[in-house]
Amino acid sequence: MEVTNSPDRPLGVVADALLFFCRRYPWEKGRSRLVRLVDQLLPKGAYLVTAMMKQSGARLRVPRADWLSLHMFTFGDYEQDIVRFLKLAMQRPCAGRPVLVDVGANLGWITVSTLMGTEGEAIAFEPVPELKGWFEENQKLNGLEKRVRLHPVAVGEEDGEISFFFHPEQLAYSGGQPLPGSTEIKVPVHRLSSLISETQWQNAAVVKVDVEGFEREVFRGAKALFAMRRPPLVFEVNRPALEERGIRPSELVEPLREAGYTKFYSMEHCLYPPENGAFRVSNVFAGTDEHQDLIDAYGYDPEFKLRARRLMPVAPLEL
Repeated sequence: MEVTNSPDRPLGVVADALLFFCRRYPWEKGRSRLVRLVDQLLPKGAYLVTAMMKQSGARLRVPRADWLSLHMFTFGDYEQDIVRFLKLAMQRPCAGRPVLVDVGANLGWITVSTLMGTEGEAIAFEPVPELKGWFEENQKLNGLEKRVRLHPVAVGEEDGEISFFFHPEQLAYSGGQPLPGSTEIKVPVHRLSSLISETQWQNAAVVKVDVEGFEREVFRGAKALFAMRRPPLVFEVNRPALEERGIRPSELVEPLREAGYTKFYSMEHCLYPPENGAFRVSNVFAGTDEHQDLIDAYGYDPEFKLRARRLMPVAPLEL
């Protein structure tokens, strides 16, 4: 799909009024319906729009046709709890400039939003050419090009090549099974330990991993780094993607347990025990006793339980 990198198009009075309302909308319930309304009012076509992120102040150029991007454009937020956690981690003392390691950086909203308002740097990995191009545009748009090192490779257990399917209108999906309209791409894959120096790892304030069910391979390829130190980790547990590969969530975290990580909490507005319930696609924090200050700063609630949403059931997460 060819995307025109054109200025934002005039939307009209009705669309502008709806967006004004949506960017001040404080609730989770009803958001999908509002996104559908914006989708109907926007001009059709493959072009970029600018999402104004409320929490960080970042400006992101995102493709209008992608649902996730349309959500960011409509509300000016996405995974803001994760961004808040990463920012807290970047504020912890370290020997040099704090570094965010972003594995599976997509079009850059996590990296850019986390770095805004900080003095930190980022080492990011995104192998999909379209996403890499939009990431580079977004870091320049926010004046971060000198603070981000972007590697156009996948991260895994061994150096080599990997093949997966990419859908240009579903940017959150990169999997082993094709969706209608997806294309197969082959990209180089490298171990994290062959891409990050010892000095960079010593300054790694936090690591975020979101690679659609291949997180275990990333962890296995970072064994040599974990032997040096264990920074706080945020990673996605995509149960549908794991089931597709025949992997249980408990198997996903085995390399982390072997590396010495002892604390595993589900993440929403607070950290909480994963057995209390999590969405089918959810985020998890992995840490050690050394990260208790970060846990306290973000907030831990052993009684917290998620409420199921329409099309988003909640079930215990066994780690």
